[in-house]
Amino acid sequence: MRNLTLYSSVLWCGLLAGCATGLLDKAADQIIVDTQGLDLNEYERDLSECDALAQQIDISKRTRDRAIGGVVVGSVVGAILGDSDSAQKIGGTAGVVGGVKGNVQARKEQQKVIKRCLQGRGYKVLN
Repeated sequence: MRNLTLYSSVLWCGLLAGCATGLLDKAADQIIVDTQGLDLNEYERDLSECDALAQQIDISKRTRDRAIGGVVVGSVVGAILGDSDSAQKIGGTAGVVGGVKGNVQARKEQQKVIKRCLQGRGYKVLN
């Protein structure tokens, strides 16, 4: 039974991380720039270069690290509050929450990098 709980927790973590990934497939899609008077070909090239810089933020690693951290902390709390079943349930839940939170935070950081990059290149970022 314990293994089933652990496996289902890991499965949920993967599913929720996948959902978060689907919500923000490309960080650049969420950025609004005033394009009046711009050469759109040059803008697309700059956006692509800024997006490449933002990809240095490893979303998978941050998601995984936060999920593992959540499992560890949640399991410790669960063990203190109850038995091993409680520890597994709380650890699994904390892992899912931690993984999703890490994923979303990494994607937001990617957006910030892209926005700063575009602003540094002289674009007027509106959001």
